[in-house]
Amino acid sequence: MRSLGCAVVAVLVVPSLGWAEITKEMLTPVKPENGAPTIGKVKPTWCDDIEVGEGTSDRAVQALGRSTGNRYLDGNGQLKVPTTSPCIAPEDPLMQEQLGYYMQRWANLTGQGVPDLTEFMSARAKDEEWQKLKSEACKPYGDISDEASHREKTLTKMAGWVLDCNTDIVQEHPMWEMDRYAAPPSQLAETYFVLKCLGESDPKEGGWNLFHSATCRADAAQLNREKLEAELEADNANLYVKIVARQAHSMAKFRASIWERALQPKVAKDEELKALLIDVPEKAWKAWQAEYDANKAVFDEVYAYEDKYNGPRKSAAKGCLKPAYAALRKYTATIKGNGRDEVIAGLTTNTGAALLEYVWSCNDMEGRELAAVARGVRWRRHACEGDRSGGATRNATRRRRCG
Repeated sequence: MRSLGCAVVAVLVVPSLGWAEITKEMLTPVKPENGAPTIGKVKPTWCDDIEVGEGTSDRAVQALGRSTGNRYLDGNGQLKVPTTSPCIAPEDPLMQEQLGYYMQRWANLTGQGVPDLTEFMSARAKDEEWQKLKSEACKPYGDISDEASHREKTLTKMAGWVLDCNTDIVQEHPMWEMDRYAAPPSQLAETYFVLKCLGESDPKEGGWNLFHSATCRADAAQLNREKLEAELEADNANLYVKIVARQAHSMAKFRASIWERALQPKVAKDEELKALLIDVPEKAWKAWQAEYDANKAVFDEVYAYEDKYNGPRKSAAKGCLKPAYAALRKYTATIKGNGRDEVIAGLTTNTGAALLEYVWSCNDMEGRELAAVARGVRWRRHACEGDRSGGATRNATRRRRCG
């Protein structure tokens, strides 16, 4: 995950030392931040599996201290010293304390505790094996087939970014794929979306950043470690994927918790702000989930056509007029009232808008301009609510202004 590889954190000052005997006062301490787990002393458990060079305990502790204070935690071989130095003197109390401080840096970044971080350090200690696992894991994210659907391409790039497997920019708008169903397409996709949504800004900056963080709440709430583990098991993921995915997933949840703690005191003092940033999005999200469940058959049909329309062979999307209009007629028959306002209201629900898009794109595929008005009605909805209910959730101000 790139944000792990180049995350900039506060530079800790490391004492300028010669190779003198180390004392506790000479260590580079790190305190828990933002509710991160407290690591404490750590005895390295991976030393039997790696080749350890020669050196003295004092020098090894100093080297680990410098790594603890390094600006970057990962990248460019930065993990070689932290994983090998502790094994020169694994029983040394000062070494264990300094190793705990180093791992506290990771805890402060990712929110992970000792078990996950120990697994991470153990795997990274065997660099050659780690690189082989990465190469194997990243093969599916290299060359994405031109035959793949728009959805497949987007979700593959999102997962590849999380796993640090490609440098391709996700040019497609991920929100469209994230909001296609009431549940996220995968925990890796949700991890990508939350990390990108929150970015690396600091809650202390407040202002627009705090407001923007509230638009990520619905997605952050759907991050679930058990579901991630089930997905990793189903995919038969290797150790590289498991460790990197868990770390990215934990980081996303941890960053979201930091922003949540910054947000709550603000909305507690301002009812209008609470309504705007919390109540309206939560209500919209629940409404979208309920609407999707009630109209699942409609969405399944629309999405099946959408995949054909956006697929590599446009001819596969032809012959759609009869089923598209049949689906629209069936839905409009459920709209109560036949006045202009009632019809517009019925057609600008998420279900109605999806069906209008179905009809419009089908007419477009058949070379007909008849349904231009359908897209006009659909875009009237977009102006007020954004893409589907997920869009409405993330565009609370737009929804409120239109409402």
